[in-house]
Amino acid sequence: MKKIIVLALALISFSVYSQKNKNADTMQVYIGKGMGGIIFNVSTEKEVAERFGPDYWPEEIIVNQYFDQKKKVNVVIYNFKMKYIKKGIIFNFTKEEGMPEKLTSIEIIPPFIVKTHEGIVLGQSTMQDVVKTYGYGTWGYSNKNKQVTKTYDGIVFYVSNNKKIKEFDKDYFNTTFLPLTVDKIVITSDPKAVYYIDKVK
Repeated sequence: MKKIIVLALALISFSVYSQKNKNADTMQVYIGKGMGGIIFNVSTEKEVAERFGPDYWPEEIIVNQYFDQKKKVNVVIYNFKMKYIKKGIIFNFTKEEGMPEKLTSIEIIPPFIVKTHEGIVLGQSTMQDVVKTYGYGTWGYSNKNKQVTKTYDGIVFYVSNNKKIKEFDKDYFNTTFLPLTVDKIVITSDPKAVYYIDKVK
């Protein structure tokens, strides 16, 4: 009898665990809006922590500093990151002293798996799938970060690249990178923003 009860509990636990994983796998990202109930320019650090948990690494970097002539005060603007390293998500906020923070972009890498509203799945879809879904878009690359991208308004798709790129060659990019699997997605509130890319063609 005890063995039956233990087995039943184990099956229930596995079912709940599987459902949680399924829910995580099917979380959708929305271009220019956000994901998982977290909304650009609306959701706060507290709301993100309530939704994704308290186990994140905070990072704050000064990105701009100037003197406001009208208010006669120094203004400091920060880029504040909530880094969920184990999950594979980074939430980027813009913060100004004395003002509420604004969520401006979300970076997603495996093991966190998401799907765009249009059907591109992180870690499964290729750059060719991206082009079929969104159109040709714009190529971008960064030798420093060893990444190649397809950029669109409000969303950027990444693949890894270990070979240094000396100059842009459209045919080489199409042949080499379109078959590769997307291993990072960045969604942003700014339709023209491009993250961690040195050159865009």
